[in-house]
Amino acid sequence: MKRRRTPYLFRGKQGKKLIKIMICAAVGLAALIVIIALLTRKPFAYDSPEVKTVEANGVLRVGVRNDIKGLSYGMEGLEIEIAKRLAAAVLPDMPSEYALELVEVNTKTCVARLDDNSIDMAVCMMRKDGYSDYVYSSAYYTDKVYVAVKEGNRYTDINKMTVGYVNKTPGATAIKNFIGDPKAYDTAIRAYASYPELLDALTRDEIDGAVLQGTYFMTYKDKYALLKHDMTVGKIDYAIACSTDSPALIEIANRMLYDMQKSGELDALIVKFNLEKSSDG
Repeated sequence: MKRRRTPYLFRGKQGKKLIKIMICAAVGLAALIVIIALLTRKPFAYDSPEVKTVEANGVLRVGVRNDIKGLSYGMEGLEIEIAKRLAAAVLPDMPSEYALELVEVNTKTCVARLDDNSIDMAVCMMRKDGYSDYVYSSAYYTDKVYVAVKEGNRYTDINKMTVGYVNKTPGATAIKNFIGDPKAYDTAIRAYASYPELLDALTRDEIDGAVLQGTYFMTYKDKYALLKHDMTVGKIDYAIACSTDSPALIEIANRMLYDMQKSGELDALIVKFNLEKSSDG
């Protein structure tokens, strides 16, 4: 039987050393391949029925408002940019110009469209965990709640003011919680059906202040010559929402928001659209 000869390169001490180097390189390469596979592998959320449905439709339908400066006005703003990135995250293989369908909604039609599945997700100032019928992402923006006043009332003792608010809004909840605190002020409050009615009442001195979220303040301040009272009465976290039947979409949304926060992109968009950072006074 003929004996197999060891190749010259692998003979002696140098050969053994070379063999060890090659083995280590092979192990390292295998480990690198595994890491790359794990990093590029789509999360399990992409195998969910709700994501498969979106993929079959070929488009992510996102409900957005079109009336709040900074968030979504003229189909521009923070929420529009989030919707674009959301579509890219849910449908990464779809060309960006086809992946997203923006569906204009308001506070009333948004939940109705989520309920009848005419939109897949909503990025429209929905208060995080505001309704038990939906699942929510982490917050993408924190909106402060102010008392808007006319010239001369910015530093008036709020205990001596009559303050108006719009029924069934986060601002209404904020002012009620504020005055409900035994350590807070005993402020007189009055309810209105809409923001125009509320601000018209302020204009004709029917009330001394109007409860507004910061984004509403920015939208109406020029038209009604509004100033912010020195007292902030609360804050509201806005989150992406979808049906409780679609938790995987929220999992993808949370991954996307985490990446945007970590990279600084979310803060950059907040600055770009002249919104307040949550740490601002």
